[in-house]
Amino acid sequence: MILPFQPLAMTFKNVNYFADMPKRSIQTGVFAALVGLIVAGKTTLLDVLSARKTGGYIEGDIKISGYPKEHKTFARISGFVEQNDIHSPQVTVEESLWFPYSLRLPKEMSKAQRSVSCITL
Repeated sequence: MILPFQPLAMTFKNVNYFADMPKRSIQTGVFAALVGLIVAGKTTLLDVLSARKTGGYIEGDIKISGYPKEHKTFARISGFVEQNDIHSPQVTVEESLWFPYSLRLPKEMSKAQRSVSCITL
């Protein structure tokens, strides 16, 4: 039996997302991993936390050490690696980490100080 193919059009307007997230916290100095099934919302959560989500509905409080999160401060103290981030095979792991990390350091630091700081990371 062959089913006939009928092309269909799909449109969206004012589509919003909302994730009911219970309160969570990550303590200072603790390594945390975000693990879940495919399409569980891991990337969406990280997009919201890093202020990369530009559409949809975001509600709730995000605090850093008890203070409301400010994007400028959060961008300086955190890192975000895209799912499809592509790294050059011509650079080392250290070089791959150094560039984005060094952008978050004070401008007054010398290149040598930045390298030492990255290595100790």
